[in-house]
Amino acid sequence: MLYPQTGRRFRSAWNNPSLHPWTKLMTKWRMLQITSMLHYNNNEDHDGMQEDSLHKVRPLLEIVKRTISRYATPGSEFSFDEATMACFSRYGRGLISFNPKKPTGKFHFKIYMLCCALTNIVHKIRIHTKDGSEEIEGHLEDEEDQYTKTDKLTLDMCRPLYGSGATVNMDNYYMSTTTAIKLRQNTVFCRGTIRPNRKLLPKSVLFTTKDVKQYPRGHSVCAVNCDNNLIALGWLDNKAVNFISTSDTTKVVSVSRRVQNERLQISAPQTVAQ
Repeated sequence: MLYPQTGRRFRSAWNNPSLHPWTKLMTKWRMLQITSMLHYNNNEDHDGMQEDSLHKVRPLLEIVKRTISRYATPGSEFSFDEATMACFSRYGRGLISFNPKKPTGKFHFKIYMLCCALTNIVHKIRIHTKDGSEEIEGHLEDEEDQYTKTDKLTLDMCRPLYGSGATVNMDNYYMSTTTAIKLRQNTVFCRGTIRPNRKLLPKSVLFTTKDVKQYPRGHSVCAVNCDNNLIALGWLDNKAVNFISTSDTTKVVSVSRRVQNERLQISAPQTVAQ
């Protein structure tokens, strides 16, 4: 992007050429004239525009998808999450999502991204659309009922890593036991927080309100599924947090935490330290 600042138009960059020296090479009106003539697809294809929210940029997007990770050597640790960009334009209504908790704005574009945790290089992207034009590339034909829509999205985004032995880190929105088991079957490991209401999560690792008050900070419980090499963890920090992992052991280490303006070392499972 020419001017990647939330809520600003790129034409505002010409107001401060000292911060944006590239604006000295071209006038603002020449830039606007060129961008008004840029087209990546046939605008007269009305059927395509109705069926695909990304029709205008589809050729460029497909090229980016095919080449985005071709010229880089990723590491063994990856992160899967979403990125958001604020937008209030009525032209993007087929792509805009609403979430009042996002810091970039309530109305925004949502882009799912699989990135290398070592180099920060994007390995795969997928843009969220309301019409489903960004279809999932792979389909889970067997036992399809056990996978939710979010599970299918996560598995599709991690598909390029199948057979690589890489580890994918994700938050509790995307993590589930069924996803972790399916990835492990395809030689992809994962770790991340998980919501207490996910199915197949052992009840023994969940803390009750009484347990949170009774046990000290750093207390943890663990359950192991030997058939799928999966561990489920419950850990007390400021509040109870649950994890699952197929890439770590049950080893307990120490982590640094701030408690009343002091840095203390408290015990934590290896998954938390990673």
